[in-house]
Amino acid sequence: MAVNFDEDEDDEYWSGRSRPKANLFDDDVKVDSRGMFGAIKKEAQSFDDHLTALGLGREEDETDDTITTDWKGNVVNEMSSKGSSHPKAGSQSHPALMTSSSGIQSARGTGGNVRISSSSVSYNKDSSSMSGFSDNLRPNFNTHTRSASFGTLGEKRPTVSNHSTPVSSNSASSTSLEEAVRREMKTPTNTDMAKLQAEIQSLNRRLKSAEKSRWAPLSVADTVTRIILGDRYSLEPYRSLKDKLALLDAAVGNHDGNAILVVVLFMRKTLSKTVFYEQLSKRPEAANQYIAYIKMHHEKRDSVATEMGHLCRLEEAAMWRYGTANLSSIPHARLKNLMECHGMWFERNPNLTEEATSMKEQIELLNKQLLVEATDDKNEREGRSPFKEMPRKANLYFQPLTTTLFYCSKYHYGESEVRQGVPLHLKREFQLSEKHYLLVALRARSMVKKWDDLEPLLTSKNWRGKARIKSVVKFEQVVNILVQNKAPPGIIDKFLRLVEDEETRMDMARKHKQHEVIIDTLFQMKDRQRLVEYQRHVPHRTDAARHIEDLLRNSGIKWKN
Repeated sequence: MAVNFDEDEDDEYWSGRSRPKANLFDDDVKVDSRGMFGAIKKEAQSFDDHLTALGLGREEDETDDTITTDWKGNVVNEMSSKGSSHPKAGSQSHPALMTSSSGIQSARGTGGNVRISSSSVSYNKDSSSMSGFSDNLRPNFNTHTRSASFGTLGEKRPTVSNHSTPVSSNSASSTSLEEAVRREMKTPTNTDMAKLQAEIQSLNRRLKSAEKSRWAPLSVADTVTRIILGDRYSLEPYRSLKDKLALLDAAVGNHDGNAILVVVLFMRKTLSKTVFYEQLSKRPEAANQYIAYIKMHHEKRDSVATEMGHLCRLEEAAMWRYGTANLSSIPHARLKNLMECHGMWFERNPNLTEEATSMKEQIELLNKQLLVEATDDKNEREGRSPFKEMPRKANLYFQPLTTTLFYCSKYHYGESEVRQGVPLHLKREFQLSEKHYLLVALRARSMVKKWDDLEPLLTSKNWRGKARIKSVVKFEQVVNILVQNKAPPGIIDKFLRLVEDEETRMDMARKHKQHEVIIDTLFQMKDRQRLVEYQRHVPHRTDAARHIEDLLRNSGIKWKN
C-alpha cells in the first residue's frame, strides 16, 4: 500500500526543524502526545482498561515481549514484562518496517494523510509477525475494521487500518456481548406484534367472562362451603328472599357460627327490618349468633335491647338492660339507670312481675343508702359519736340489704325511727322476717360489745303481757354468736341455760367449759351416777368442785340412780 507524505512537511520533519526534541524511541517508549505513536499508546491503554472492566483482561502472570526498533527497522532492545532486556546486536531491519521510497514519493502531495497497513506496524510474537511496538501500544481494534489516531502530521490525523490483525479471545468476547445486546434491542417483527395482539384479545375475553360470571350464583352448598373454608365467595347473586333463606338454612345446618353470622348480616343489609326480624326469630340458632354479635360490637346498650325486643326476646332484653344499668359506679347515675330500666322493661312486662318487685326494692334500698351515707359521712368528718369510737372501713353504697341492716344495727341501733338508718325502719320497709332481723342485729351488737342490748332483742311478751326471754332462733345459734365475739362467761352461761334440749345443752357446756351448767343440768335430771363421774373432770378446790360435793351430801335430793 502506498504511503503519501507532504513534501514540505517531510523535509521539515526529517531535517529536524519540526521534530520534537525528545527521543521518541528510547527504552521506555516515551512518545510525545502530539506524535503518531503517542496516540497509539493512549488508544492501547484505553483498550486495556476497557477489557479489564469487562473481566476480559490478561492474566498477571502472562509474559509479553517488548521489542524496540529504530527507524531503519533494526532491533535496539527486547524486554519482557518481567523487566529483563535482551539486546540483539547486528540484527537486520525487519522488512515489515521498511517503506519503499517509491511509496513515499507517491504519498507526497496528498495533503499529509498517511495510510499505513497494519502489516507494516504489527506482528504476533508467537508467529513472528508484528503486533505493535509494545503491548501497551496496542490500539483499540474492532473485530472487523478499527482505526487508531496517530499523532498530528500537518493538519489531519492519519488512521491505521487493521484488516489483517488476528482476532483475539478478548475481542471475541466483546463482540459476543455487543451482538447479544443488538439481538435484544432488535425491532419486533410483524409476527411478534400479531402474537401480542392475540394475547391481549384473549385476556380481554377472559375479563369479560369473569365480569359476567360474577352475577352467576354458585350453588348454596358451594357458597356455604367457601365461607366455612375461608375461600373467596360472593353473596350478591342471591337476590330473592327464597335464595337468601336457603343460604341461611344451609349455614345453620352446618352449625358454623361464622357462616351463620355472615349470612345474617347480609340479610340484614338487603332485607327490610320487618322481614329480617320475622325470619330470624324463627331460627333460634341464627338469632343467638346475631344477638351475641350485637352485644359485642354495639356501644349503645339501648339499641342492643331494642334489637332483642324485635326478635321477641323481651325477657332477655330486660335482663340485658338491667345488667348494663348496674355497671355505673356513680350512685346517682346507677339509680337513674335502674329507674329507667324498671319503667321501660320490667314494669310493663306481665311476665316479669317478680323481677320488677325485686328491682323496685333495689331502687328503694339505693335511695336509702344515699340518704344514710350523706348523713353519716358528715357526722364522721365532724368527729361525732359513734363514728369517733368506731371508724367506718367503707361506705354504704351498693351494699345488699343484709349488709345495710348490719351497718344500721351497728351505728344506728336504738335511735328514733324518725332518723334515717334505724334498723326497725328497714325491717318494716323491706318486710324482713323476725328471724332475719334478729340474727343480723345480734351479730352487730355482739361485735360492738353491747351485751345489754342482747336480752331486749330476745325478750317478747305473751298475750297476757308478761315478758319472757324467747327467741325465734335457737339459743344454740345465739350461744355460738356470743362465743365467736368473745362474750364474757357470765353472758354465755346465761344464754346457754336457755337451750331447751338437755343433752345439747351439756354438750355445748362441756365444749365451752361451762361446768356450772353441766352440774345444774345433771341435778335437774336427778342423775347421781353421771354427776359422780363428771366430778373427776372438774378441777379440785374450785367452785364447781365444791358445788358437786354439796349436791352429793344433800340427803333431801331424790336421785334416780
